[in-house]
Amino acid sequence: MTQRKLVILIFTLIALWAVLSTPLQRMGKFNNYDEPPRKGELLTFDEIDEFLRLWSIYFHKDFTAGNIKQISMTEQAKASETASPKLKRWLWTQGWNVDRFFYVEDRLRSVVKTAYYRANINANKEILKQKMSAGSYFGDAANLKKIIKRQEETQTNNEKITDEEVAIVEGNLDKIINILQGTAVYRP
Repeated sequence: MTQRKLVILIFTLIALWAVLSTPLQRMGKFNNYDEPPRKGELLTFDEIDEFLRLWSIYFHKDFTAGNIKQISMTEQAKASETASPKLKRWLWTQGWNVDRFFYVEDRLRSVVKTAYYRANINANKEILKQKMSAGSYFGDAANLKKIIKRQEETQTNNEKITDEEVAIVEGNLDKIINILQGTAVYRP
């Protein structure tokens, strides 16, 4: 066998090994989700959409002892350090980095919470405006002003949620909450 044929044979075997060792589910998945998240990275519509689709599947699988769904992430401990090997492998076949998957979950919960607070404040402002224009319930209006002020003060936005992220979820807030809680399945 010539040296050229040997090189071609070795290259072919390596390529064949790469194809056969890659799970079929992972083939053709070229997304940005298999990279670990950068601190403070913002969510996009496409990422949220893909996350919710996968979360619906993940939520009904059993990857951990005790079937724990949420993995806490801190500055010191990453999800990849606490997640089971079975979960890591499954997320990898889906095209996701385990740290990124749980980062998106955590950030999405923060976005949903912020959107919910803003919607509540806006609803209270609308009620206040209606009561003041009607000229009635002045005592209630003063009380409602205090409630609105307190809500605005307590919503400090520690997570640095952007208006763009809130805009992505606010139209489907209840659906997203139900999907995150596992009481609904994502259907685009």
